[in-house]
Amino acid sequence: MRPIPRPGLHILRRDLRMLQLGVEWPAVAAILDTPAVAAVLRAVDGFRDLSGVQLAAEAHGVSNEAAHQAIDALLDSGALVDQAVVRPPALDPAIWSTMWLLAGPRSTAAEILRSRRQSSVYVEGSGRVCDQIRALLSEEQLTAAKAPDDATVVVLGADGEPSRAAADEALRRGVPYLCVGIRELVGLVGPFVVPGRTSCLRCVDLSRSDLDPCWRIVVDSMEVRPPREPSRTPSLVATVAGYAASEIVLWTSGSLPSSCDHVVEIPHGLGAVQTVGYPPHPQCGCGWQDRRDTMSA
Repeated sequence: MRPIPRPGLHILRRDLRMLQLGVEWPAVAAILDTPAVAAVLRAVDGFRDLSGVQLAAEAHGVSNEAAHQAIDALLDSGALVDQAVVRPPALDPAIWSTMWLLAGPRSTAAEILRSRRQSSVYVEGSGRVCDQIRALLSEEQLTAAKAPDDATVVVLGADGEPSRAAADEALRRGVPYLCVGIRELVGLVGPFVVPGRTSCLRCVDLSRSDLDPCWRIVVDSMEVRPPREPSRTPSLVATVAGYAASEIVLWTSGSLPSSCDHVVEIPHGLGAVQTVGYPPHPQCGCGWQDRRDTMSA
């Protein structure tokens, strides 16, 4: 192994005695800034192997044991990674660094990239939101499927209200999917549906109907009589598309999207972004098979 600092990771002074490894990543940690740690970090250059790093640290007056402990601490924290995991030449270095951070302390950017390349995404729908999602997913190294049956995950997108019929069909296919749309001045991302495991769009409607008995009629009316010119401010379209693409990237990288069992509401001029929870509804049939399996276990 020829260690290098994890790409994209901040190694910062925290106070007079401590270093902070990362700021906003899964394994943010603090480590005592000993002479051994400082010597090891100076010696890490991608050319020296672990023995060479240890010898270089010892050349600065650090004991063998202290150098070994410092190397172990930096490796265990995930701050150091193997230089042999090489970025593909065509891949944007910024995306590679993001993959290293998303991988967490026990994985690598190569494993994230491999997971993404084994995935294929079909964006079902037309309009500006879908167009921007397709462009973003292409930049994120995700393969576009030619049909929903060929995909490992589907995006159901719209510039207006998400289609319930399309969501029902996606649920029947049994492939994970994400609902995305814009309702007047509010962008909607979610739910991300793992069929039989997490709540679906019908669960969301049923939960809202528990609070507002007329909600079902309102939903039907929105689909039957959409505005002639729906609201599509460019900034909201870009924000919704970016958030939706990020959710798909997380799923294809092995992480759980925040919109599982939730809808992310992104308002335009109406307050702060909200993530609203919608657990599987007992009256929705989307999870009945799973519940029968649990009861018979």
